[in-house]
Amino acid sequence: MKTLVLGGGVVGVTTAYFLAQAGHEVTLLEEKDGLGLEASAGNAGIIAPGHSFAWASPRAPAMLLRSLRGAETPIRVRLAPDPHLYLWGIRFLRECTATRARRNTLVKLRLCQYSQRVMNELVRTEGLEYEAIAKGALYLYRNRAELEAGVKKMALLAEHGQKQEVLDASEVAKLDPVFEPVKTKIAGAIRDLGDSSGDSRLFTERRVASRPPSPGSTSSGWSAGRASATGCVSPRRRSSPATTGAGRRATSTTSFASPATCFPTPSTTIGESTARACAR
Repeated sequence: MKTLVLGGGVVGVTTAYFLAQAGHEVTLLEEKDGLGLEASAGNAGIIAPGHSFAWASPRAPAMLLRSLRGAETPIRVRLAPDPHLYLWGIRFLRECTATRARRNTLVKLRLCQYSQRVMNELVRTEGLEYEAIAKGALYLYRNRAELEAGVKKMALLAEHGQKQEVLDASEVAKLDPVFEPVKTKIAGAIRDLGDSSGDSRLFTERRVASRPPSPGSTSSGWSAGRASATGCVSPRRRSSPATTGAGRRATSTTSFASPATCFPTPSTTIGESTARACAR
C-alpha cells in the first residue's frame, strides 16, 4: 500500500519507519529543506516514564481556576469562543477524580515504558548515536513536605516497574556538583533511574543518513525532492500537492522503501539551568 506521512520530524520519521517495516511504500512530506528542523529541533524533552502522571487529577481543577486568574500554573487554559474547548473541558474535568487519575496514570506509564523499549531496540538495531544520556533524571523538591508528598506520589510508578531512589540535598550535590552552591535551597530529590535523554534532531538526521541511498534508487531507505507549482516531486515519483496542518504547502518529499527512525532530546533535568532555577 502507498502511504503518505505529513511532517519530517521525529514522529513523522518514526511513523514512516514502522509503516515501511510493515511493507508499505511510504512517502514523507516535509515543508523545510531537511528533516527534524522544527519541533524536533527545539525539543527539550526527556524520555521520562518516571514522570508519566495523568494531567487530569484532583489537583487540576484548582490549577485551571488559578490560571484563569492569571497565575503561572503547570496546567493553564485561556478561554476562547470555541465550543470544542468547553466540551473538551467537561471531559477533562470528569477524569479528575482520584480513581480515574490513578487508572489513567498507569495506562500512560505502560505506554511510556513500551515506547522506551521500542526506542531502545531501534537504537540497538540501527546503531544510532544521538548524544544519548542514560543516567536517570532528578525531580527536585524545595521543602521537606513537598519531598514527602512526592515520594508518596512516585510510589505508584515504583510499584509498576520504575526504579527510583530518594536523595537528600547533600546526596543531590554529590551526584551532580552543580547543585553544591544551592543545596541549602532544596530539600532533596527523587531520582528515576530509568529516565534518559538525547538529541531528537540528531536522532532523526542520523537515522535517515544511516543507510544512504544508492544513485537513482530508494531501495536502501529514502530519496528527497522539492515541490513544484503542480505538486511535490521526488526523483522516483510525483504526488499531488499537500498542505500541512498549518495550512502551508509542503515543500519537500522523502520516500521510504525500508525502515526509518524514532526519538529523544537533550535534558537539563540534572544540570546548571536547574541549579540556577533553585537559586531563585
